[in-house]
Amino acid sequence: MSSQNIARAPEVLTPERFAEPLYCLPEEGASPELRDYTVAVAGSSRFNGEEPFFYVLRAPTTEDAWRLALAWHMVIEDDLDAYVVASRSHEGAPGEHAGYAWNDLRPQQDRVRERRELLDRAWDLDRRFENASARYRGPDGEVKPEDYRRLDEVRSALGEEALDLIHALAGFAEGAS
Repeated sequence: MSSQNIARAPEVLTPERFAEPLYCLPEEGASPELRDYTVAVAGSSRFNGEEPFFYVLRAPTTEDAWRLALAWHMVIEDDLDAYVVASRSHEGAPGEHAGYAWNDLRPQQDRVRERRELLDRAWDLDRRFENASARYRGPDGEVKPEDYRRLDEVRSALGEEALDLIHALAGFAEGAS
């Protein structure tokens, strides 16, 4: 039987078909500044002939950008059969005439970063309040009546900062909706 008579499996889009090996990362150091990356992710829709999804995001390294884009795709698209297409991913945002649509994750990243900063401020304020008020609490956690005034002074000293934080959190909630 000649090789011409052997039935061939249908051609399937696999990572091996791309010009670069899957997850061949460039040598680079982490940047203190976040950089823009465009990351192509092929999901299970590739079996229907669909193009990869393109994500634009900020990260300190290519590896971090690829991880973030792949994780985002898997969660949002509910698609575990996905991989980064190295040959179509690059540092920088897509050009004006890229010829394809992309998902810009940078605004979501900014909101997450802002939320983390607010949460860090809240934890810090809570820690400072607990440290400052601990001397007025007994072993049972109760404040003795003679220490009420001192505890009120601690609350007052941290109150302005707490109100500023509440306003910032309220503003964040408004912006997120």
